[in-house]
Amino acid sequence: HYIYCLNRKNGTLIWKFKTGFEVDCSSAVIDGRVSFGGEDGFFYCLNFDDGSLVYKTERLGSMEGSFAAVDGRIYIGTEHGELYCLEMRDGSTVWKARIGADSDSTPAVVNGLVYTAAENGAVYCFRQSNGELVWKYQALGGTTKDRSGFWASPVVVNDRVYIGSSNAHMYCLTAGGGEVVWRRRVRAPIWGTAPLVDGRLVFGDKAGWLYSISADDGSLISELKIGDNINSTPAVLGGRIFVGAFNGKLYCVR
Repeated sequence: HYIYCLNRKNGTLIWKFKTGFEVDCSSAVIDGRVSFGGEDGFFYCLNFDDGSLVYKTERLGSMEGSFAAVDGRIYIGTEHGELYCLEMRDGSTVWKARIGADSDSTPAVVNGLVYTAAENGAVYCFRQSNGELVWKYQALGGTTKDRSGFWASPVVVNDRVYIGSSNAHMYCLTAGGGEVVWRRRVRAPIWGTAPLVDGRLVFGDKAGWLYSISADDGSLISELKIGDNINSTPAVLGGRIFVGAFNGKLYCVR
């Protein structure tokens, strides 16, 4: 139920702040403030220096995904199926849009549009200015109990939207209309997000495989079995891929 601030050199505790329930959301430090959403239903803003509370919003609904901060506003989805746009300075609601299902995705805000996805197997595009729905893509199929739901976050690059589904497909959609450009089947559900680096999408699946595929056409570049279920989003830096798995190990791959 806590968020922590640690000394990065030696790991000693600087401060901690207790919320009303679990914290799955990532925090962001912007202009001397720490912002994050909680599963207790509140969005929080703390002072970076001492962890004291600046504000906490009205109850919005449990937030398990993280948020985007763009142009002084926060964009975040809730378990209750709402997408919120909040003023960063005070947490007030600018608008909210109905998604219709639990959303674990971190929204992507690009060219005046907000992209997100939900556990009902749909990818959504809303207008950044007012929350108006622009398009919705419904994924179908899947052999797992979760079917075609989305737990991953959309990545939007060069007018394309990339996102993996629990139906074990990686999707590439047009950013303007949500049409399918390509989709690629892998071995198991994809819950982690796929960063795009040097024209390649890098992601893991729940069977423990790590993939690198072409962002252009979805063709396979490489694959490697590294362990158990991979829910985490890989980090790609300096020609290496860093990713954690359910077997308790952190991997570094060329």
